[in-house]
Amino acid sequence: MNEYPFAIQSRQFIHAAKDSSITDDSYETACGKERFEGHVIRRDGWEIDCAECVKALAAAVTEEHKPLTINGLVEMAYGTATAAGWHDNGDTLITSDNAYFLIAGLTGVKLALSGVLEAIRKPQGDNLPVALEAFREASTSLLGWDGAGIMHSAMCAVGDEIDKPLAGSKTQMLAWLHLIDSESAEAMEAVLAGDKENFAEELVADIMIRVGDDIGAINDMPGHFLGPIDPEAVIRAKNAINEKRPIRHGGKRA
Repeated sequence: MNEYPFAIQSRQFIHAAKDSSITDDSYETACGKERFEGHVIRRDGWEIDCAECVKALAAAVTEEHKPLTINGLVEMAYGTATAAGWHDNGDTLITSDNAYFLIAGLTGVKLALSGVLEAIRKPQGDNLPVALEAFREASTSLLGWDGAGIMHSAMCAVGDEIDKPLAGSKTQMLAWLHLIDSESAEAMEAVLAGDKENFAEELVADIMIRVGDDIGAINDMPGHFLGPIDPEAVIRAKNAINEKRPIRHGGKRA
């Protein structure tokens, strides 16, 4: 019945309302009117029936206490990155020494490493030695301190995009995905170091922020070859598929 669905979910909302006298042990109303049935916070779930109470609590809650939706994450992450200048490359052309182009050059070895992981998850015949050989070949192409190996790999992956706009390109998208991988690697370092705070920062914050930023950027480019993306709809649709799958489907070991 109210305009603030985030306001009626939990006690956290009430604790966050700095200007409200309502506490776990109080029956006072947030709007200041005399208490009566249907007006106060009901004790069986902490739901609020009074629209004026809801508005009063909503006005007192700081932004940091409001639940963050997936679409809200996208808007926040993309907005922050844009303000910081990370999307000021609309006129940039892809060159052989462009950082995004060189990062995209890591795609071959990344795909080969993923093949090794999948062979471990689901061993079939000689798929693991085959995957390891593919990884060795891809890794070999990156050898050389002068960077020639990386440039060669980049040319193999997205060389056809040289001198084309970076914005909306495969080169840009591949680089963004590799940057997500870099956050995952930092989370792994935190695991090995037993660093609880850094692990949470990398896993919960940095990875999700990069994903949100990427989605926001794609959706802000009309005609992007991978967009637009409705993240909440995609997650719901994928989870509906997962719910119908059998236990440990596909014979995978991990």
